[in-house]
Amino acid sequence: MGRVTYSDFKYWYENNGKLQEIFSYEDNLKNYSRIPLHSADKSIDAIVKRSFEFFSKSFSGNQGLIEAFFMIILLVIKKAMETPDAIRVVCAGSDIKWLTSFIDGVVKELHPDSECIFAGTNDVQISGCDLKVVSLLSGGNIPEKDYCTFIVVKGHEEVLYEDCDTYNFDTIDVVTDYKPGMAPEYIIPERSKEVKRTIHTVVAMTPHNRAFNNSELVKAIGLVPYLLYKEKGCKVYLVGLDKNGNYPSKEFVSGTEMVELDSYDLKSKGKWLEENGNSIDCLMLYGTYEDNISVSKIYRKVNPHGIIYLALDANSYWINNIPRFEKKYEEFYENCDVISTTTDTLQKFIAVKWKMDIDVVRCGYYPVGVGLVTEPDFDSKKNEILTVGRIGSKQKRNDVLLEAFAKIAGEFPDWTLKLVGPVAKEFKGYVDEYYVNNPDLKERVVFTGEITDKRALHEEFLESKIFALTSDSEGFPNVLPEAMSAGCALALTDIDIAKETVGYGQNGEVVPTGDANAMAEALRSLCLDQEKLKGKCKNSFKDYRDKYDYKKIVDELYTVLNTVDRKAYACGPLISVVMPVKDNERFFPKAVESVLKQEYSNWELIIVEGISSDKTGILADNYAKADDRISVIHADEWIYESLNIGVSMAKGDYVTFLNSDDLLMPDALLTAANYIKCFGTEMFLFAVNTTECDKDQNILTQDADRVIEYSKDPFVFEGNAECRSNWESIMRAGLLNNQLNVYKKSVIKDIRFRNDIFGADYFFNLQVLPKVHSFAYYPKCLYRFNSYVDVSGMNASVDKYYSYSHSMYNDFYLKSIELFATYGVLDEKALSMFRQIRIANFTGELVSYTYDSCKLTLEEKLREIFTYTNDLRDVLILENRFEDIEELVLKISHNLILSSNEKVEKLINIRKGVETLFEDKDQDIEAIHRLTFDYYNPAHIGFSSLKELI
Repeated sequence: MGRVTYSDFKYWYENNGKLQEIFSYEDNLKNYSRIPLHSADKSIDAIVKRSFEFFSKSFSGNQGLIEAFFMIILLVIKKAMETPDAIRVVCAGSDIKWLTSFIDGVVKELHPDSECIFAGTNDVQISGCDLKVVSLLSGGNIPEKDYCTFIVVKGHEEVLYEDCDTYNFDTIDVVTDYKPGMAPEYIIPERSKEVKRTIHTVVAMTPHNRAFNNSELVKAIGLVPYLLYKEKGCKVYLVGLDKNGNYPSKEFVSGTEMVELDSYDLKSKGKWLEENGNSIDCLMLYGTYEDNISVSKIYRKVNPHGIIYLALDANSYWINNIPRFEKKYEEFYENCDVISTTTDTLQKFIAVKWKMDIDVVRCGYYPVGVGLVTEPDFDSKKNEILTVGRIGSKQKRNDVLLEAFAKIAGEFPDWTLKLVGPVAKEFKGYVDEYYVNNPDLKERVVFTGEITDKRALHEEFLESKIFALTSDSEGFPNVLPEAMSAGCALALTDIDIAKETVGYGQNGEVVPTGDANAMAEALRSLCLDQEKLKGKCKNSFKDYRDKYDYKKIVDELYTVLNTVDRKAYACGPLISVVMPVKDNERFFPKAVESVLKQEYSNWELIIVEGISSDKTGILADNYAKADDRISVIHADEWIYESLNIGVSMAKGDYVTFLNSDDLLMPDALLTAANYIKCFGTEMFLFAVNTTECDKDQNILTQDADRVIEYSKDPFVFEGNAECRSNWESIMRAGLLNNQLNVYKKSVIKDIRFRNDIFGADYFFNLQVLPKVHSFAYYPKCLYRFNSYVDVSGMNASVDKYYSYSHSMYNDFYLKSIELFATYGVLDEKALSMFRQIRIANFTGELVSYTYDSCKLTLEEKLREIFTYTNDLRDVLILENRFEDIEELVLKISHNLILSSNEKVEKLINIRKGVETLFEDKDQDIEAIHRLTFDYYNPAHIGFSSLKELI
C-alpha cells in the first residue's frame, strides 16, 4: 500500500520503496497561489496540515481512506497553485457530496473567487470547470477525457486511461490525468517616455528599527541614492545613521547628507519626514517591512505629489511569504509609484503571482575604493576558484563547494580554492575534519578571513578565473556583479537569479542546490577547457558592462522616476465632479478646462445645465461630445437642487463640486486621490483660495497665504473619536464653510442639499460630519473661489440680500451647538468658535442691507438692523465684540440714511441720533440719548458714544 510522506519542503507518494514527488515548496518560481506558501499563518502548509487532521478524524482507523482523500487535496492544491486566478472545481458522485464544501473552503483560501460545486453525477457537463473530482466507489461512469482535468477515487477493479497517474492506497486508488500547466504569460507594459517631472531631492531611510550598518552604505540602499547625487546632481539624504557608529564606508558615499537620529524607531523617522518630506521629490524604500509601510503613509500625507520607489529586495521564497492581498500590503504596494525587482525571471513571477506591473532594477557593481573598471586580462588570471561571503553560514552551503572541489582536485592539481570572508565559529569543526579527510588539500584550499580593503578584495576577483556560489537561497548577492566586473566565469547553485546571471550558460554553469556531485561536474567542465573558460570569462565581463554596471542601472532608474505615471493615475478612485451652470457662457468654459487639465485622469464631469438663455447649454453639449468623461443633464433648477441631481447621477466612488465660475488647480484631484488611495479617506478637505478678480479672471486680491497660514500642516484623522475631537479645529480653519470638498459617495448619498436657502452648503456639511469616519487635508489651495469686481450675478451669496439670512444663520448657530453637544464634543472653546462664526455672518448680514438687491424701505432696513443686533447681544458681549458691532451698525445705518431720500416715521429717534453722531460737529447729546433708549433699539446701540460724551 502506498502512502504520502513529507521531507525537505516536499510532499511525496511512496510505494514499494519508490518516491514520486507530488509538489515542492522550494519550487518557488512555479507557485502562483495568492496566499503565502511558507509563513506560519494563512499558508498553504497550514491548509495541508488542517486537511490531514480533518481526514484523520473523519476516517479514524482507515489509513487507506485518510491517505486517498489527503492525496486528492494535495492534487487540488497543486492545480490551484499553477495560477494566480480563481479556479472552479466540480465534485461528482453521491458518496463525496460531503467533500464539496471542504474543497470549496480550501480553494477559497487560495483565491476568494474560487469555488467547488456538487454536480451529482460525473455525466454532468459544467462550463468553465478547471478540475473535476469524481468518485466511482458507489458506481458511476469513468469520466470522459475533455478540457477539464480530473481526479478519480475508485476501487482497484476499475480500469482508466493508460496515460494517467495512479496512486494506490490499500483497497482504493486515486487516479488523475493532471499534467503541469504552462506558466501564465506576462507582457511587459510599454512605459511612457514623456518626462513628467525632474527629481531633485531623494531620501533613503533605514527600513528597520535600527541604524544603518556600515556595509549598507555601499549596498543598493546607500549606493543607488549616492549615484543619483554623483551622476544626476540630486540632493540626497541617507536617514538613520548611528551618532556613535563606526562608518569607514562614509568616504565612499561622501556628498550625501547623512542624517543621524536620536533613535531609529518609527516615531523618530516619522518626525523627520513630517518636518522635511514636503521638499523631498522621491522617497526610496527597500523591502516590505512594517516601518516602510508606515513611512510611506507619512510621506504621502506630507507630500502627496512625491514619488515613492520600492525595491522589493526579495527572492521568490520571501515573495511567497508576503500576504500581498491583505489590505495592509495591498495599500502599501498601491501607494508605491515604482516597484522593482532584480531580474527578468522574478519580474515575470511577481507580475503574474501578484497581478502587478513591476520594473527590473538590477543589483550592480560600482567600484567604490577601487577605481576604474577595465576589461580584465584573462591570461594574467590564476587557476583559482573563489567564493566570498559569510563562510560557513547555513544558507551559504560552503560545504557543497568544498566537497565538490575535493572530488575534482586530483584531476586539476594546479587549481586552488580560495574562500574569503569571516568563518562562522560552528563551521570550524567541519573545516578541521575536511582537512583530516583531505590532507593533500591543506595548501590548495585557502581561508583568507575577511578582507575589508576594497582594492585588495577586488584584486582577489581579478586573479580568479571562476567564482562559485553554492547557497540554498539568496536575494541578489552583491558579490556576483563584482565577480562579473572582474571577468570571472560563474558556477552557481540554482537560486532564483542564477540562470539569468550566467547568461543561460554563456557566462558559466548552474546546478541544483545542495548537490556536491553536480557542482563538481560544473567545475570540471569549466576547468577542462581553458579556451572555453576564457570565452565565458569574457562574456561575464560583457554582461557586467551591459546589465550590471551601476552607473547604467541608476541612469535607467532616474529616467523611470521622471517618466512614470503616478500610481494614483492608474488605480485611484473615480471622482465625479458635479458642476451646476446657467447663463454663464463667459466663465463656464474656463471651469470645464480646469477639469480637463487635471493631472489626475480618472474623473467624470457631470454638468447640470439650467436651460440657459445664452450659449451655455450648447457649449456643455459640445464638451460632452468631445470627451466621453463628460455628461450633461438639462434641468431648470436652482444651484442646490442641481447639485442633488448631479450626486444622484454620479458613478464615482467620490464626489466633489465645482462652481461654473471657479477653477480647480491642476493637481487638485490628484492630491485628493492620493490621500484617498493611501488612507481610505472618506472626506478630503480642499483649502480654498478666495479671490477678487476682474472680468478676465485676473486676480486682484486673494487670501491663499492667510488660508494656508491658518492651517499649514497636513493631517489625516481616522476613527470616530479622533474625527470628532477635531471637528472644532476643522471648522475653525474654515474647511467646512462650503461644499467644495471631496466626499465619499456612500457617505452623502442620502443627504440632500436644501434648495430654499443660499447657505445650504454649510447645512449640508453639518449633516455630513457625524457620518464621516476619516478626514484628510493638504495645505495647498487647490480650489479657486472667484468673486468678481464689476461683474454681477455670478454667485448665489455674493452682493445679494436674502430676507431669511438672519433666521438661517441663527439656525446654523443652534444646530452646530446641538451637533457638538449630541456627540459629546461641545466645550467652551467650541462655543466661542460658534459665537465668532455667528458674529462674522452677522457682519455679512449688515452689509447686505447696502446692496441694490435689498428692496426694503429705509425704515424696514433700520428696524431689522437694530432688532437683529439685539437678538445677538449676549453673543456679542461674551466675545467682547459688542462695541465693534455697535460701531459697524451705526456706520451702515448712516450710509443707508445718506443714500436714501425716504422719510422714516417710527424710527425718527434712531435717524436723528445717527445723523448727529456722524454729521454734527457739536453733537446733540439729547438726540443720542433718545437714539440709545428708543423702543426700536432694545440693544441700546449708541450707548458707548453717549458714555464718552457724558
